[in-house]
Amino acid sequence: MYHDHMCFASAIPEYLDIPGIQAYNTPVTPTSEFPSYVRFRHSRHTTRFSNRLSFLLRDLVTSLPYRSFVNRWRAERFGFPRIGLTGQYRALDRQKCPLLYSISPTMLPRPADWPEWVHMTGYWHLKESTEYNPPEDLISFLESGPPPVCIGFGSMRYESSETTTKIVVDAVKHCGYRAILLSGWQGMMKIDLPESIYMASEIPHSWLFEHVSASVNAGGIGTLTTALKAGLPTLAVPFGGDSLFWGWQIERLGVGPEAIHVKNLTVPLLATRLKKLVESTGYRESAQEIATAMQSEDGVATAIDFIEKTVSSA
Repeated sequence: MYHDHMCFASAIPEYLDIPGIQAYNTPVTPTSEFPSYVRFRHSRHTTRFSNRLSFLLRDLVTSLPYRSFVNRWRAERFGFPRIGLTGQYRALDRQKCPLLYSISPTMLPRPADWPEWVHMTGYWHLKESTEYNPPEDLISFLESGPPPVCIGFGSMRYESSETTTKIVVDAVKHCGYRAILLSGWQGMMKIDLPESIYMASEIPHSWLFEHVSASVNAGGIGTLTTALKAGLPTLAVPFGGDSLFWGWQIERLGVGPEAIHVKNLTVPLLATRLKKLVESTGYRESAQEIATAMQSEDGVATAIDFIEKTVSSA
């Protein structure tokens, strides 16, 4: 199994004459039903034609930087022919190479125009440790009032940690909410905070999401799916890449308001979206419906079953 970012990987099973299986967590297979995460303009209003075109753009953007190097390696190492402008992605389609998406069809229905060798298994969630012992000040904070909003952007790199932190804190204070801020790897800055806001570098999401009312995150597929599996209404603040695509899905599913690109983040805009997120019963109901559906899926077992069948039939 391999991801398309391993741009040499597809040649290895071809050379060894063994089954190769692609694996992704964001759609790369062209469809008319929704756009790729690589687009000229991230508008919510698309057409079937522009959706298809966006996948061609994605192929070009992700393959051209490596194409000459990959072609030289394929020729010198294996004696393989050159791949075209769109790279190995569409070449694998022509070979009908099996592809697994670790995506829940509850969150993204399988497009009718995808070929039969493309499969959705549901998410591949790791079993998280249950050994987390929260610090006493965190327990005290949670017990001192209503469930807070969780806000954290993980490993995303900020243009200005100080500015982003101040916007988040001021928006929460403006709304009069309680919040837990996760500073993450790059870090929101630890500044003077009111008693209504608690900051930590990290807290296991599987534990934390059982104790909060909503999630504000960068739209990364891992945090997003964990929040939805916990039934939390969600607001995405994408920094770029596939998080823009998943931020759009949040709104489409009705589990949260329109995403805010981090470059557009302001106190008034974040405060407005926070109020929608927390006070809309519709978002919570939709998130809980999706959580129920996701909890009935076993993406790992489905993927294992497919892999075993593929290998045994080779």
